[in-house]
Amino acid sequence: MTPVLITLALAVGAEGETIADSTAAETKLANAPTSERVNLNSAIPVVAARERLPLWLPDRFRYKEARLAIPGRVVPPPAGSYLWQPSYELDFRLRGPTKPYVPQPGDIIMSTDGSLFWLTMHNLAGTSHPTHSMIVFAFPDGRPGILEAGPHDTLKVRVLEALPHLWSYEREGRVWVRQRTRPLTPEQSARLTEFALAVDGRDFALIRLAGQLTPLRSRGPVRTYWMGKPQGLAKKDFFCSELVVEACVYAGLIDPEVARPAATYPRDLFLDRSINLYLNRHFKLAPDWAPPARWTSWTPAEYLPLHQITPQQPASTEGLQVHTPPSPNLTSNRQIPVPSSLPNVPASMQGSPPGLVSRPPRPGSRHNSRCRRTAWDR
Repeated sequence: MTPVLITLALAVGAEGETIADSTAAETKLANAPTSERVNLNSAIPVVAARERLPLWLPDRFRYKEARLAIPGRVVPPPAGSYLWQPSYELDFRLRGPTKPYVPQPGDIIMSTDGSLFWLTMHNLAGTSHPTHSMIVFAFPDGRPGILEAGPHDTLKVRVLEALPHLWSYEREGRVWVRQRTRPLTPEQSARLTEFALAVDGRDFALIRLAGQLTPLRSRGPVRTYWMGKPQGLAKKDFFCSELVVEACVYAGLIDPEVARPAATYPRDLFLDRSINLYLNRHFKLAPDWAPPARWTSWTPAEYLPLHQITPQQPASTEGLQVHTPPSPNLTSNRQIPVPSSLPNVPASMQGSPPGLVSRPPRPGSRHNSRCRRTAWDR
């Protein structure tokens, strides 16, 4: 009875509302034409206004399902795609300079939003931010797609258009990308695509997710040593991080002997460490995946000189202005000096790139409450 009640609470409590903010800079950025957003002298991302979801659960799920970036739907792409400098820190700081980003098969993406409900549920399960995870794969025609279980609190596994889907999560909170340090082989990419297309449309493991709040789970100090092992395509339902690990095992990216999909949470994928004894000792994404880097659809004007806009768009990113660095050295993690004075940069943004941070939260705001460190951050 307890898992059933928790399942109902998960369905009712998952509002998934976006964060509202009415500052002039954000309004200007949100209302600007798509082609001009990356040229605004602003370091504030697009933040969507809060929306009220239907109260009747079937209507709510249909409403969210209709807004997903499912292939074939007309969903607007973001104005750009950029990664900031990688860090294992789960904070709001944006570490410059940026670099253009085109999703590649095998990249693991994580996100978190302003839902206090989901944060509370994750805390009760012994974890915290981030609260969502997904993986990039290649559609048969070569364009990048995303495989995710339960996108935006829906109840199915979906394959989605990569960049429009990332943009939808950016408008709700923060997005991070763990890039593959070594590209997938054609065989690995084909296996990943095969897995993604095979599980598309399967159920989200809502009851098993509710079971993560009870002793009846495969994650524990000792039981993870022999429970929660990969099952591949034999499994009929998935939760988000479980699906990511199962996909990596099926594609040959993670050793099936050490993987524990049913006991892995998004935070484990982010930090490469865990409070779970087994995962902390045996399960690491590094060095095959780089540390997490914040993804945004925009970049400050002071970094635009670092990016050369290509006049022709690749087929894999239709509708997106893709920027490529003028030199391979610009893709490294070293800090690139930026002139202390640029003609179109406001004085408040001039200075060294590491000093660029997002707008600090107001005292008492929902942003501020999410900044508090929990016991799991230590």
